[in-house]
Amino acid sequence: MNVSTIFDANPISNYPNSPVIEVRYYNGKKARPLGLHFEKSRSVLHQLLREKICLKDHANWIKQCIHTLSNTQDLDPSPAILRGYSQAHTAQRMGERGENFAALVKTIITNVTEKSAFVSWLKELTPTELDDVSILSGALGESLFALKEGDIDYPAPILSDGTLRFAAITAAFFQPDLPGILTLEEIENGLHPTRLRLLVELMKSMSKSGNIQVMATTHSPLILEWLNPEDYATTFVCKRDESTGATHIIPLSEIPTLLKLIQKQPISELFAEGWFEGVL
Repeated sequence: MNVSTIFDANPISNYPNSPVIEVRYYNGKKARPLGLHFEKSRSVLHQLLREKICLKDHANWIKQCIHTLSNTQDLDPSPAILRGYSQAHTAQRMGERGENFAALVKTIITNVTEKSAFVSWLKELTPTELDDVSILSGALGESLFALKEGDIDYPAPILSDGTLRFAAITAAFFQPDLPGILTLEEIENGLHPTRLRLLVELMKSMSKSGNIQVMATTHSPLILEWLNPEDYATTFVCKRDESTGATHIIPLSEIPTLLKLIQKQPISELFAEGWFEGVL
């Protein structure tokens, strides 16, 4: 795949208190890239589209980028919300805090293939010996998530936070209205380390399908330990520059000496000791 830069803000000094940001626009000419000024309070991509000098090919790429970014689901399931009844009877996508989770599961399990895959992951990753998932109905027909063991239903209100969070994250990968990008904040929250490792495998497996891009953050050294060297190109260290406010991001594969160091010391220990903070 050919990759070309359309715009880049890094080479130009931008003042934190200024209402505008200056970026360099690469219009394909050999001359020095043009410096364009945009309002910080509005999307640079949308503003660049309105510039007369924006090339047609660039405009098409920018529109695709905007579409992808607008179809992003920032998922942070709240156990308190997951324990409640869904207001909708069915759902194609749950809310970012887990709203209508039970209604989404109700939709998923109507498809035999999707239900089988969903339940299969839950059987691997939940701490209970579950046989199935079920949806219980309230007085007005509202949906409530439950796990089934034999003939016994265990409704959401009595399930642990970790079980509910994992069930919701798993369900996100089976949403009929699948987002282009799924972001997950601090995936280790509320999950037992053994379940966390399998959650990483779930995310990697679903990402390889090509139907969704997954972006997850973590502060857990254990997750780094479970990565394979081939994962380093898509695993990034992020550090905020206190003086400029900019965030520096670098893939593990581009950190000098890392591959040599991890032959002598586990990568999880390097992270826990703060070694990565000195490489950016």
